[in-house]
Amino acid sequence: MIALSVTGDQIGGYIYGTDLTGSYTSAAPWIHNTLDNEMAPNGDVQAALLSAINAVQKPPPISSDAILVIVFVVVIVLFSITTPFLWGPWLIRRLAGVSGPIENGVPSEATIQTIADTGVTVSMPSVGPDAPDYKLGLVVDPIGGGAPYEVVVRALIPRICIPMVVPGARVGVLIDPTDPKKVSVDFGRIGGASVAPAAPASAKQPRPAASL
Repeated sequence: MIALSVTGDQIGGYIYGTDLTGSYTSAAPWIHNTLDNEMAPNGDVQAALLSAINAVQKPPPISSDAILVIVFVVVIVLFSITTPFLWGPWLIRRLAGVSGPIENGVPSEATIQTIADTGVTVSMPSVGPDAPDYKLGLVVDPIGGGAPYEVVVRALIPRICIPMVVPGARVGVLIDPTDPKKVSVDFGRIGGASVAPAAPASAKQPRPAASL
């Protein structure tokens, strides 16, 4: 209940039995649940009374648009929290255009033939900070037989492995058992550059030391 009083050009009032912090809100000229005696602007008492009554309102209901915005914000926040743990590596690899380790891949080996830097770097736990994205031309040697074949793959190179990623280096790979052209590089099994060929048998050998 809203009780209002008029004395000349002054109005005052009180709100009874209403929790303004709950189902109702109030605006000026109300202070909490009281209306200090004040002069009606321009002496218009009727307008001042209507303004005081309208200043006590129920909060407007939340619109459907506002609900959609709230849901969208919540989804974005949850996605940003869970992405680094659940979807981060997959999403980053997709954006960088590289593939992760092939599930149930057949361990084999390959020789690096060509290297091209794509200009992209990625930081994530599996490859470390600022890992460059390289396009590698490989000659794959299938374990268990089969002719070597060429593939081109994109891979994130851990910085600790960069000095070993050179033409001629041997590196472990995983081959998709359903599609041999799908290959992922296992830099945990990378070796150095190919060993230089041994000297031919016809090369001059050092003379043995003379025995006494």
